[in-house]
Amino acid sequence: MPPATWASRLRAIGPWLVALLVLAWLFHIVPLDDLRQALARAPLGWFVGFVCAAICLTLVLDSFATWVTARSALPDVPLRFLEVLEVRGASYLLAVIHYGVGQGGFAYFVHRRFGVELSRAAGVTMLILGVNVVLVALTAFVGVALGGAPDTPALRWLVLGLAAAFPAYFAVIAVRPALFTRWGVLRPLFDAGLRGHLIAVSARTPHLLWLISANFVALRFFGVTPPIGQALALIPLVFVVATLPISPSGLGTAQLTAMALFAPFAAGATEDDRRAAVLAATLGLQFVALGVQLVLGAFFLRRMSRRETTT
Repeated sequence: MPPATWASRLRAIGPWLVALLVLAWLFHIVPLDDLRQALARAPLGWFVGFVCAAICLTLVLDSFATWVTARSALPDVPLRFLEVLEVRGASYLLAVIHYGVGQGGFAYFVHRRFGVELSRAAGVTMLILGVNVVLVALTAFVGVALGGAPDTPALRWLVLGLAAAFPAYFAVIAVRPALFTRWGVLRPLFDAGLRGHLIAVSARTPHLLWLISANFVALRFFGVTPPIGQALALIPLVFVVATLPISPSGLGTAQLTAMALFAPFAAGATEDDRRAAVLAATLGLQFVALGVQLVLGAFFLRRMSRRETTT
């Protein structure tokens, strides 16, 4: 078999292998009996209902922020909110593989529907990702200001470094270094400028705050109760890990990170009890969310297909 074929297959199955290995390690260090007890203590019916509603609201807030950002970066493209809602909903099928793949689906739609150059459409996706970086860094900064910096030195420096990314990113946008502005895919970030970023940040803020709030509430269903400052500082770290192209949708890696960050805030007589509470909360949240995403993605993809066949 040619080396290129092996490389492509490895890229395809590598993230799934990572997820399986990390999950196997998690189930090794957390006894299954403790995990079952953590699930038994939680009100699972209310939890599932909450996650289903949370994902639907997330889609609306995400679509609104994407719509505002795209209109700011592509003022000549007549995007409508309901169109963006449909595309973001359909892209949830791709987001099951990875967050960035789902964002790429939106760029492809803008290119196909409105004839926008693919590099320019991809640049809008880069702008959305850049705004996400700013907001995640900003929430970490607020969490540190509220006294939420972790006691562990390595984690403390990680959170402080994340918080420092907020002013650093804006400084790069303001200075417009030629090294970056020459890249076509990054041009929309600099074309938007500070004003465009502030508009996009304002539109994206409700989405991110809701994501943090939903994760905060989901943890509380299982007796994991971090203070607000710690939640603002630490939950964004889980988001960062989940969006890294290491495993599909951060499966396994997000749970491992959450366990390290939030086990000290979990109820339980032993370390195993506390770890089990965090693992049950984060696995339950991810699997229910993925199920809802698949249903929403299939629904909106069918709507888009019907619309295309009738036009």
